[in-house]
Amino acid sequence: MYFPTVLNRKNTIRHIVKDWNHAYCGYKLNFSSNITPIEFKKIQFCNINTIDCIQCKKFLSSNDID
Repeated sequence: MYFPTVLNRKNTIRHIVKDWNHAYCGYKLNFSSNITPIEFKKIQFCNINTIDCIQCKKFLSSNDID
């Protein structure tokens, strides 16, 4: 299954996008209220195996999303 993800540029950790402002682990995304095409291109749909954030993976496993 594929999930919308965003890459943290500081430490190259991939997070799962929850809404416009946050990832599931609480990481704050830098999107504005009116999303632009440039910001939309930052979101990539990736497999669960490519997600690096441990807290985001724990959220998925606790909710039985496979």
